[in-house]
Amino acid sequence: MIDATQLRDLMRSDRAFALFDVREVGEAEEGHILGATFLPRRMIEFRIAHLVPLRATTIVVYDEGGARAELAAATLRELGYSDVEVLEGGTAGWRAAGLTLIDGNNVPSKLFGEKVHDEDHTPGVSAQTIETWQREGRAALFCDIRTPQEYERSRIPSSYSTPGFDVGLCMPDIGDRSVPVVVNCAGRTRSIIACETLRQLGMKEVYALENGTMGWVLAGHALEKGDGLGVIAPTVAGRAKVHPRALELAQSAGAGFVDPKTLEAWIGQRDRGEMDLYVFDARQTDEYDAGHIEGTTILPGALAVQRTDEFMPVRQGQVVFIDDDETRALLASYWLKRMGFPNVAILKGGVKAWTDAGLPLTRGRMRQPPLGLKQATARTEAIDAQELRKVMQETRCVTINVDTSAQFSRGHLPGSSWVPRGWLEQRISALAPGKDTPIVVTCRDGQQSVFAAAALRGLGYRNAFVLTGGLKTIADWPLVEGTDAAAAEAKDVILPPYAKGQAGMRRYLEWETKLTSAHR
Repeated sequence: MIDATQLRDLMRSDRAFALFDVREVGEAEEGHILGATFLPRRMIEFRIAHLVPLRATTIVVYDEGGARAELAAATLRELGYSDVEVLEGGTAGWRAAGLTLIDGNNVPSKLFGEKVHDEDHTPGVSAQTIETWQREGRAALFCDIRTPQEYERSRIPSSYSTPGFDVGLCMPDIGDRSVPVVVNCAGRTRSIIACETLRQLGMKEVYALENGTMGWVLAGHALEKGDGLGVIAPTVAGRAKVHPRALELAQSAGAGFVDPKTLEAWIGQRDRGEMDLYVFDARQTDEYDAGHIEGTTILPGALAVQRTDEFMPVRQGQVVFIDDDETRALLASYWLKRMGFPNVAILKGGVKAWTDAGLPLTRGRMRQPPLGLKQATARTEAIDAQELRKVMQETRCVTINVDTSAQFSRGHLPGSSWVPRGWLEQRISALAPGKDTPIVVTCRDGQQSVFAAAALRGLGYRNAFVLTGGLKTIADWPLVEGTDAAAAEAKDVILPPYAKGQAGMRRYLEWETKLTSAHR
């Protein structure tokens, strides 16, 4: 157990630690400790090996002051983590100590973006100004720096796709067009960082579209759908021109380099649970899929800057960025160093240096099984679809679904109740008051349900079974769509602000622009 004052002091120290909010993400979004990573209890086995590879790292977990944090801590200890603390009193204890909570998600990155905006005086242009430019016949180049998938769904009319730090690699080519360049994302953070990246690389007339696509919609303009103008891709010559300045930026911020053989050794240490290491491939998805270093995570540099809390909970861990050569990795490292991450490096020479050293690349995306799945499976009893049909016909069994509320609403067995795994121990007695009640646990792919069934067996439910392989194995059964009362009130999904209507967009943008004044 750790109290609020001790946690505050830990957070101010140079010690390596990770802080996790183990409530559902919607609960955490409503008020959490700044710097905490959202790790709902249901996702611990699935994500913890990537988030905290070193089993000796200090981990602090918290909830609202209930039982979930203790259960999460027990899971972590069972998975081999030796230094796990629970925040005494959870968020209630934190507030009682006179400390504040923050709402929103990805707050450290968004706060950083607003600080960059204020300190670097990022030039912005509003949707209304662009409308004036268009009336006056003033040409401009619009660069959408969101992911290709976001660009395809909707975009500013007549914009090109230049995702993430690719816009920096394109700088010599787009600068040659001799027109103002306007960069945009959905809101603010990525466009601020993109604009400042271009300015640092030497572009003179570049602007961040104020409030991104949300600002465009709120100004009364429509977004374009269907086929767009396409991608402005970096050229070999353009990359060569950008690299020296990108190198200068990364070195000025204190980023280092790692050679292929050392990185190979580090990855081995991480995989043995001996090192907190985060290795990110800063290229685009198609480049990654064509061949990447095994054990690396696809995370284009701009997304890495925007979502540090999701992927790098141990700030003192070693971060490595990889590119084909070095350029995007250099830019990502520059920004991460400015955010205050102490140990950031670039793979010297990039993927080419890796292969030149005789080291292999791999294709495809092999997901490692969640930690503890084999042990949990050994503690459960599985039934297949045929046996399930018999049980449901011959007994008054309780059928529960432990998917997310959104997955539950898209399809579940008739008569199933939705029980989030994080709340399972506290809610199961209302559905199955007797320990001899037959219970069948289901989920989409049969993994979450294994952990849930194992927990029920641990509580003494002797007749708790898991559906082998999950609901995807019973395609011939008619599944039911819709929610039940519990799922209708769920807080296990965070909707993006642009999906919350114009009122939701306004609330979000007002919140984001006030971040720096609220956290001085």
